[in-house]
Amino acid sequence: MWTERLLEATGWEDQRLMLPWASLEDVLEIRLPDDYKRLCEAFGAGVFSGAYFALSVGDGASSDFLSMWRTQVRYAPEPGSEEEGQSRYAPYAIYRPRRGGLIPWGASESAHQLFWIADSGSPDDWPTLAMSPEAAAGEWNRYEMSASEFMGRAILDPEFGGLGVADLVPRPFFDPHGGEVG
Repeated sequence: MWTERLLEATGWEDQRLMLPWASLEDVLEIRLPDDYKRLCEAFGAGVFSGAYFALSVGDGASSDFLSMWRTQVRYAPEPGSEEEGQSRYAPYAIYRPRRGGLIPWGASESAHQLFWIADSGSPDDWPTLAMSPEAAAGEWNRYEMSASEFMGRAILDPEFGGLGVADLVPRPFFDPHGGEVG
């Protein structure tokens, strides 16, 4: 539903991309939310209204989902370590197979990072967490909504709040040439 609303609002034609979900999910050892897959298949890599992008799959760009997750794992404290509780991700940890945790799925041009909390629940029910670049450990904005709903509300809803851009960009658009992480 939200992907279709974004397609209509941006005037973007559904790309119907065939993306390598099975290989990505094999590496992660977990299924990703269906609405996120639909969003990526419809739009591909790029930036919504000059503000937000969903990490793409299999394109080798710096906004590549698997590359971003591996970078997060590489620099995050080991699960259960003393440093983990002091990490900027606290009280969460970066996802590792069979352990749960944060999985990055998007970001903003102003360096906000967007994550799911992957737990034992259905991936389609994972909430979105947003972390600003200047956030201290434990400072999160939690949204009980899917990736596509978060993207839709941030781009289309002028009442979404601090992370929304609808009041700044009255005509939503999608730029397929954007999406490169800083």
